[in-house]
Amino acid sequence: MRIAHILNFKLNAVNFPFHFIIKHILEDDRNEIVIDPFDGGRIMDDYSLKQLQWGEVLIRMLNNLKANFYDLLANKAELANEMILALEPNY
Repeated sequence: MRIAHILNFKLNAVNFPFHFIIKHILEDDRNEIVIDPFDGGRIMDDYSLKQLQWGEVLIRMLNNLKANFYDLLANKAELANEMILALEPNY
């Protein structure tokens, strides 16, 4: 983006969850070019943007599930530890 700024080439940052892309609005102000700078500067069409968006949503959902499973297992482990200490306080 810095190089584009020096060349007076207007780019805008676009934040996706867990991803960063840039876009250039064409002179007609109705069309834009979306670029993924972390994938070799790949030009992204509507289909690839939707794929990226759904992939990001799934990753967030799976991370939430992982956190919930961890909390559940941590609570079970803590309960087992309390039972052990109730039977053997010096353990």
